Amino acid sequence: MEFVDTTPTQKGGVFIPSEALMINGRTIEEQISGYQTLTVTGRGPLPKKITAETPDGRDGQRFIEAYYTTRSIVVAYQIIADTAEDLIAKYIQLATILGNNEFTFNFKDDPDWYYTGTVSATSDLPVGVLAGNGSFTITCSDPHSYSTEKRATITNSGTVSDDCTNAKLLELDYTPSETASTITITNNGFKMSFSGATVNAGDTLSIDPIAQNVELNGVDKTAWLDFDSDFENFPALGDFAVSPDGILSITYKKERT
Repeated sequence: MEFVDTTPTQKGGVFIPSEALMINGRTIEEQISGYQTLTVTGRGPLPKKITAETPDGRDGQRFIEAYYTTRSIVVAYQIIADTAEDLIAKYIQLATILGNNEFTFNFKDDPDWYYTGTVSATSDLPVGVLAGNGSFTITCSDPHSYSTEKRATITNSGTVSDDCTNAKLLELDYTPSETASTITITNNGFKMSFSGATVNAGDTLSIDPIAQNVELNGVDKTAWLDFDSDFENFPALGDFAVSPDGILSITYKKERT
């Protein structure tokens, strides 16, 4: 899908298209004079990769699974320079801006949603001219875009909801109201449980499902996690409950494909 520039703006005399790429809150246009975004592709809905098998003697295929692969976002741009040296300097600056692995970026016309990716392809420098077009491709290993971090807090039990279909759980922080040796956190049939623990009232047990670790006041306590806990698939939204009673803080991001 190609996004058409409908509401361009000017900032400090610089023309900035609505679809301009933003890194750390700044467009490339604001950082490199003479740089101009032309088009951006790859931001639209993604198809799923389907795995299926073909049974003998039957029409069609038997569906097995479907999932999203990576997302490729292609940015086409123009750079105008005064001299050959100036042109090279601008390309070096562009390479520096785009040089980090797995950097976070968003777009001016969609400022509340963020992607993470790495530049995987670039076009060659133009030869013998001071104004040239180019492009670069950002490959997003995670094809989804995410909101900024959200946080909800419940006491003993409660429902966490948001205006989205999917959300990514970032962290759970549990503070019991009494000393606990066995702890259970549940959400709509999913469970995390901890045995052999010693968590005093007022201490905080922090659970990071992405890094797959558990800490008590900054000290690693992952060994407390029971083997039957659904550590990786625990949902960010739903009906939470904790035992023993206590305060549970849920940190998450809204997810969009």
